[in-house]
Amino acid sequence: VSTQSTWGHLLSVYFFSVLAMLLQSFIFAFAIFAVAQTQYSITFNNYGSCSGTANATNDLSAIKSRGVLRCGTSDTDSIFGSIQGSDRFGVNAAFCKGLAAAIFGNASKVAFTTVDGTSRWNAIPNNLVDIVAYTTTKTASRVLTYGVRFTPIIFYDYTGVATKKTTGVTTIDQLATNGTAAAPITVCVPAGTTTGNVISTFGAGKNINVDSSRNTADLYAAFAAGTCRFIADDTTSLTARINTTSDTILTGQNLGSLGLQPLAAFTAAENKALGGIAEVVLNGLFLAEVKGVAKDNATASNDVYTADVGTAAGISTTFMTDVIKAIGNYGEIYTQFVQAKIPRSGFNNLYTSGGLHLAYNN
Repeated sequence: VSTQSTWGHLLSVYFFSVLAMLLQSFIFAFAIFAVAQTQYSITFNNYGSCSGTANATNDLSAIKSRGVLRCGTSDTDSIFGSIQGSDRFGVNAAFCKGLAAAIFGNASKVAFTTVDGTSRWNAIPNNLVDIVAYTTTKTASRVLTYGVRFTPIIFYDYTGVATKKTTGVTTIDQLATNGTAAAPITVCVPAGTTTGNVISTFGAGKNINVDSSRNTADLYAAFAAGTCRFIADDTTSLTARINTTSDTILTGQNLGSLGLQPLAAFTAAENKALGGIAEVVLNGLFLAEVKGVAKDNATASNDVYTADVGTAAGISTTFMTDVIKAIGNYGEIYTQFVQAKIPRSGFNNLYTSGGLHLAYNN
């Protein structure tokens, strides 16, 4: 055999060996990438992110094709969301009906799903709802952690603390001094909420512990049974659920000093169409109150927006007229569901009356 043939054979073997190694490396790298992608997706969804391809069925075109808006809200809160017969009532329930009126021209085209402080974050990723209108505190960390788009603030709430009248504790000051190192006060809070952080901050150095092991329904059941002597929640939630004959919400310090809770609804961050409609509908409720447009006088001729807003949103050019006719302006909604229990004041007034609810035009 010639030397030239031997070298040619060796070069051929070397070439194909290198090619095989490169191919193996490529396959290995691709496999690692695929596993990483899968792991990332699982981890992301475990955080309850509202981002991802699962929400293709939550976009506006899918909602229109389905013929109904799916809304996650509470079912035992007489102020924000409660079941009455086959319907739901409350501020958040009304807001969802208003969105349905904006999208379909019919406020009845909404299907409600009950969520709580924990399940609300998975309701959109699991394709159960299109929007969550629960008593959710809007925070920067939640925007970043859960990948959601919040609406403007629907209601400015405060953290409150309630107890049985038989405890003899009536003020926040008494709560702060009633515990000892040997017998600390335990305050029960709903799981998955910001209330625990508020009470932990307030209770630092005051012999106050926090129990966040129960969902909202179980929390109030434990309070009624006496298992939890002190509970903390949004003041509106306490007001809507406790028995004022036997229970009391602590007074003394301004309850706002325990924690301002700006409540908002949210959609998936990438669902820009629905998120945009939710924002302009809520703004339209404030704007209608400013302009004196109400349920009994709303017409296409006094719609609070010009036609180009509806055109840009892909809905009726007079969508806010449909919304106001169905649920009224923000002041009317507040009067219907909140006023008798929590008279309107402070932050919940319009900006024209010293409050924080703003309204912008087109």
